[in-house]
Amino acid sequence: MKAVLGAATSGACSGASTSLVNDVSSPYGTLGEPVARSGWAWVGEIAQWASLLVDLGWSWAALAVIVGWAVDLRSSRNGRAWARAAAGGVAALVAALMAHYGMDSLLENAPFDMYWPEIRQWAAVSLLFGPLLGVAGACANRPGIPKTLPWS
Repeated sequence: MKAVLGAATSGACSGASTSLVNDVSSPYGTLGEPVARSGWAWVGEIAQWASLLVDLGWSWAALAVIVGWAVDLRSSRNGRAWARAAAGGVAALVAALMAHYGMDSLLENAPFDMYWPEIRQWAAVSLLFGPLLGVAGACANRPGIPKTLPWS
């Protein structure tokens, strides 16, 4: 339970920060507009580069892999450890997704319901790939190439 809660917390922080970086990077964003018109315009330029990095699919996938890696696998033959890694991957991605669109809703002053079609789409992707990515991260804790497979 602690692993899934920690994964969800990590995911929520990641999703909210991604939304904030995206908003600051845009000169039309709620936070980005004042930044662009002030002496702090260089922050917006740096945020544009950061936005390019955090909005890519690999960075969201890396979140699930890192969470799976962080799961304690001292007893690597324990089936529950793999289940915790898989659940952690899903929890991190779903929490990141909800926090991202929740922060977008707050920053854009838009109703959260507006995002449901996108949320459903990405939640399905998270449920499909989250367990695989979480277990892949957990496998990284095992020494040697042959031992990275769950069945070895």
